[in-house]
Amino acid sequence: MKYSKSKGFSARKSKTFKNSTGEIYKQKFVCHRQGFRMKKYYTMEKRKKEPRLETRTGCEARMDVKFVPESGSAMLPAHRKMSEADIMQMMNMLKSGISTSRIFGLLASQAGGYEFVGYGPRDMYN
Repeated sequence: MKYSKSKGFSARKSKTFKNSTGEIYKQKFVCHRQGFRMKKYYTMEKRKKEPRLETRTGCEARMDVKFVPESGSAMLPAHRKMSEADIMQMMNMLKSGISTSRIFGLLASQAGGYEFVGYGPRDMYN
């Protein structure tokens, strides 16, 4: 939403696409002035309230966001987590004089690769 504000318009969610398991794989954001009000609202009889002013102008600004599970989004700071077992193993190796980069390589080989560790080498210093 910050992007739309920096470009001079407000955005709202328009359409959400889900796969067969119900997971969202695509989200469409549009300008808050996209489209037009339905014609039936102009011709309603026995209206109790005065209609609000028209704000939609047919703006076509939009942004489609596609979620790719293999893109490394699990490595966002909020998703990185070291297990207690990894922390204890790392502490024991540090006491033995093994460098942090070598410890990370060992933990990666135990996990089956760097992409399966769940955190980065920089997280081990904190």
